[in-house]
Amino acid sequence: MQPKRKVERPKTIGGSDAIRIMEGDWHSLWLEKTGRAEPADLTWVLPVQLGILTEELNKKWFEQETGLSLLPKTAQLNFKDNFRHASLDGIVKGSDKHFVLECKHTNANNTLDNVTRKYMPQLQHYMQVATMDRAYLSVIFGNMRYEWCSIEKNYDYITELYDTEQTFWNLVETETEPENIHNENILDKIIEKHNIKINEMISIDMGKNNEFVANAATWRETKIPYDQHRAVSKIIKEIIPANCRLAEGGGVKVSRTKAGNLTIKENKGG
Repeated sequence: MQPKRKVERPKTIGGSDAIRIMEGDWHSLWLEKTGRAEPADLTWVLPVQLGILTEELNKKWFEQETGLSLLPKTAQLNFKDNFRHASLDGIVKGSDKHFVLECKHTNANNTLDNVTRKYMPQLQHYMQVATMDRAYLSVIFGNMRYEWCSIEKNYDYITELYDTEQTFWNLVETETEPENIHNENILDKIIEKHNIKINEMISIDMGKNNEFVANAATWRETKIPYDQHRAVSKIIKEIIPANCRLAEGGGVKVSRTKAGNLTIKENKGG
């Protein structure tokens, strides 16, 4: 026996829904889309509310960092095609075309690569629904770092995304209850499969490249000694008095350049 309906059924799939669909979160999303469950209340979810509050600052920072301009607030930001919709944070002005802008505020330890992979379904969904060829992702990390990137529309990825969204929506329309689909790392696999371009670059798996793997092992082995070397170099330089031009001892020589910078070399004769 199916649970009693609680709310009116939402009519379309949005960008955040696209992420949940591609991550396999079908059952809970289906309950929401068929009105059998309320969407999660995000009123007191701090990361979500911070993202909302910092969105205008994010847009200004994007314009400052990139030199690009956004359409005014009066521009149309909501688009729809059949069973899908796109609500954009902003639209970037181009010489002859306009592009999607999506703003995010994430934790300080996150990376731009992780954010891009997480939100790729949303970005490609927006590009297709809004009929734009490129999306810009503008990200604030904590309160000390800002980064951005551009993502090109990928038609192979969009085809797979659209087919998956349509399959899910058919379940909503026919009220056929699905199970959650657990696809580990599915978003990474799709990005690698279709060679998604991020700032004209692609993500690839080098795990089967013997030369790469061998050098990666050497890099890991030498990282700790290298980090120790840098740390000790800093300590040695801090010991040198400000009026010292040359210091020798312990098999090393510390010299001060005309610009006042200290250099450390092995003192083979000392």
